[in-house]
Amino acid sequence: MDILEIRERYGKDIEAFRAAAHRCPELGTEERETTALIRQRMGALGLEELALGLATGAAFRLRGTGAGKTVVLRADIDGLPVTEPAENPDCSAHPGRMHACGHDVHMAALYGAALLLLGRGGAPGDVVFLFQPAEETTDGAESVIATGLFERVQAGCAFGLHNMPSMPIGTVGVREGALMAAKDSFSITIHGRGGHGAAPEQCVDPIVAAAAVISAIQTIVSRNVAPLDTAVISVCSIHGGHADNRIEDAVTLTGSCRTFRRETRALVMERLGQIAAGCAAAYGCTAEVAFSDETPPVVNAASLLGAATRAAEATGRVVRPDMVMISEDFSAYCERVPAFFFFLGSAADENAAPLHSAQYRAHPDTALYGAALLAGAALEAARDGGES
Repeated sequence: MDILEIRERYGKDIEAFRAAAHRCPELGTEERETTALIRQRMGALGLEELALGLATGAAFRLRGTGAGKTVVLRADIDGLPVTEPAENPDCSAHPGRMHACGHDVHMAALYGAALLLLGRGGAPGDVVFLFQPAEETTDGAESVIATGLFERVQAGCAFGLHNMPSMPIGTVGVREGALMAAKDSFSITIHGRGGHGAAPEQCVDPIVAAAAVISAIQTIVSRNVAPLDTAVISVCSIHGGHADNRIEDAVTLTGSCRTFRRETRALVMERLGQIAAGCAAAYGCTAEVAFSDETPPVVNAASLLGAATRAAEATGRVVRPDMVMISEDFSAYCERVPAFFFFLGSAADENAAPLHSAQYRAHPDTALYGAALLAGAALEAARDGGES
């Protein structure tokens, strides 16, 4: 079924779902209104709901027509703490919240995939439609896995997608192997000795030390990581001080490290700790470094490449995207079953705003392409048992 036919038969329903989801963006684990919307729309299709036991998120099963492999199709459902421009169509009804990453589009695509598969009488194997909470905090997938869902449905493989405003509408990114980077969050607390800002010689200033640490850790990528390897280290917040006449006792920096290789990850974490401690000591301070929220890289299974490619070719123009340093907790499914993650073009033109921007807006047909892609992937993988 091509996009014109999908638009003619299912376009109004898919767009109505997307618009409703766009109006109610909620942060991770708070997606109660969104979950209610999903249950209403998916329940109306007569699909079997599978209990997750989570406060938010939902899963539904379409029973297969034969002995094919069970395929899990996943969409993320949380929004971002971004204020949406009031003039946008279907503008967010939740102040300070916006679907600025297109998870409303992902949900609509998954709903559309259900419509397409129901319209053709099902798939050879069971298809599970998973609406996952809390992707932006990169812990929603693990919470789903902890429910035992994949074991209960005997999942054979999983597919997901993310819209990409850096790619034109009608294109599908298919890449085997590593696609998205691992992420490790870190915090560095620099401890000094506070006092009056007019007498810095009586203090040990952690702010000056923190500034030196921020500059110094940038040398890890340029001087410790091999030029043909890849890593990104970003300090994304600084917390310390309240008054303009007092030197604080401590400053805390938080950020993230992005890598693809375990060896590189270990190197980056080791050097970050060494540099933070040594640099702080040079200013008379001490540094306390902690790592958390490890998210593995998204690695697409070679065994699904054939099914993924055929589904993509039936949907749009196939491209092989570059690896990206963005992280995705879909990686947790990649470590559980053979899994494949697509990039889906969503740009209306070359000036499309990036993900997480208040100006972000996906092309209106993005969810239609997503529906075709996910439905096609389920059919292809179930037919050939997930083999390429």
